[in-house]
Amino acid sequence: MLEFLDRLALEPQSLAPADAERLRAAGVSREAAVLAIHVSAASHVINRIADALDFEVPPERDRRRMARFVAWFGYRS
Repeated sequence: MLEFLDRLALEPQSLAPADAERLRAAGVSREAAVLAIHVSAASHVINRIADALDFEVPPERDRRRMARFVAWFGYRS
């Protein structure tokens, strides 16, 4: 799956139906493949937006604090 996603991101024109068949032969369900593609696409979009707007990654201390907050309160807050 990771090789498929890598090729999808870097050289999508190189993929063919046979590549999807290889995933299925390896035991990856269609639903799992579609979900992985959606997660990968969302990640690429977020990264491109962050790069375009010159987002800065917060310091490690702040990321850990926010992770604890989200773990405690969830995303609803």
